[in-house]
Amino acid sequence: MISAILLAGGKSSRMGGRDKAFLELGPDKFVYRIARALLQVSDDVMVVVGKKGKDPFQRTLDGLEFEGFDLTHIRILNDQFEFENPLAGILTGFLNARRQYAAVVGCDMPLMSSSVIGDLSRRAKGYDLAIPIHEDYNIEPLCSVYHVKRAMYAGYLAIGDGKIGPKHMVSYIPNVNYVPVSLLRPLDPCLGTLTNINYPTEYEDLLVSSAARPVAIPMQLEVAAKKEG
Repeated sequence: MISAILLAGGKSSRMGGRDKAFLELGPDKFVYRIARALLQVSDDVMVVVGKKGKDPFQRTLDGLEFEGFDLTHIRILNDQFEFENPLAGILTGFLNARRQYAAVVGCDMPLMSSSVIGDLSRRAKGYDLAIPIHEDYNIEPLCSVYHVKRAMYAGYLAIGDGKIGPKHMVSYIPNVNYVPVSLLRPLDPCLGTLTNINYPTEYEDLLVSSAARPVAIPMQLEVAAKKEG
């Protein structure tokens, strides 16, 4: 098992101020969908909410109990660093992680696949980081699996040099397994896991595309339905 850090502290300014964590896809909010996917590969999920209040997140995530998940495996944390950057949430997660490795994901990735995160966690073993890389060499630091202590040290080094941001932290990590996205396609053919929803137009496109195909039924509900039948 790994720890998992779900970053939900951003201001969602590009979304016109609507908190991306609480946007809906199908019957569920983004943060709920992603937390559910992470709980399938982690028994230590941290939802890091920046300086926001915890109560709205707690009320949303409480529904996971009805799907058979153990709510003691989820913690909601405020940032322990004063600077406003996703790196603050990442380092807060690292400080509180209970496992040697931790996945880091953003709350704007509602098509997150637990299979992809599980695959990255296997590819991280023996490395300090397993990170998807595109054909144009763009990397995905907010959908990666890190060695907690070594990545945290790299983050502090970056901050010490005045370089604050996830990609800066990655540049200080020496032992990296760069995973071509082509290796992830067998698990996620459309690479939905790596799809970020940042703008209202992207959210509208997501709703249109999801309406054209059935929304996946959570595994726990499907099993329960079969039992009742």
